[in-house]
Amino acid sequence: MRKKIISMAHKMRWQIDGTKVDIARIDAWCRKYGAPAKGFNDYTYNELPKLVTQFGKVYKSYLEGLRK
Repeated sequence: MRKKIISMAHKMRWQIDGTKVDIARIDAWCRKYGAPAKGFNDYTYNELPKLVTQFGKVYKSYLEGLRK
């Protein structure tokens, strides 16, 4: 499930050097907006579905912004 979040972040161009996903940015987002707030790699398997849903809403908002 972490790969799904990384994939969405890549599509939103959360990248460093143009190719690598900015894991630090994902981690910072998780610490600020994730429930419970903790680092990206600190989420348990049971907590990840909720985090994927939360991040999916950010991705959806990003896509809607592109359509304007």
